[in-house]
Amino acid sequence: MGDFVAQQNEKYELELKKNPYYLKLWLTYLAYNQENDEIFRYKLYERALVFLPRSYKLWHAYLLERTSAVNDKSVIGITHSLSNLYYLLTYSLTQMLDKRLELLVDCYERALVHLNKMPRIWLDYIDLMMSMLKGTETRKVFDRALQSLPVTQHKNIWKLYIGTIHFLLTHSPRAAYLLIC
Repeated sequence: MGDFVAQQNEKYELELKKNPYYLKLWLTYLAYNQENDEIFRYKLYERALVFLPRSYKLWHAYLLERTSAVNDKSVIGITHSLSNLYYLLTYSLTQMLDKRLELLVDCYERALVHLNKMPRIWLDYIDLMMSMLKGTETRKVFDRALQSLPVTQHKNIWKLYIGTIHFLLTHSPRAAYLLIC
């Protein structure tokens, strides 16, 4: 079985050497290696993004995969909804922040270099920052999203921004102050 997988991977690698700018081939290769370990897949995504840095499909799939890998291992898994946010505000959350979250934030930052006009990337990034309970950093991401996106797409950002502040004001005025300031 392992020999067959190696042969198939070799076929994909040969095709990619011929045409590394073919998005469908990268996506097929990634789908074929769905059961491989995450490190191999991350390296594959990174290789694909070297050739296709402005591919929304590729970035979105990569960010979703990295986020789902982190979900169970950090604050994100606990703060899956805003209702749990108040409960976690009393704990020392800096201990929970691991290297995977830092790498995920770096991935979002790199994605936004190329895809700063994509509201879904911004909304997912804001959600990540809120789940990490990074007050000032979250506000800065909100501000950057509003600066980058066209005015026609501000509605979703403002809805989330105002909803977050309203929730924090009713549950924890101190946390709302930290987000605003």
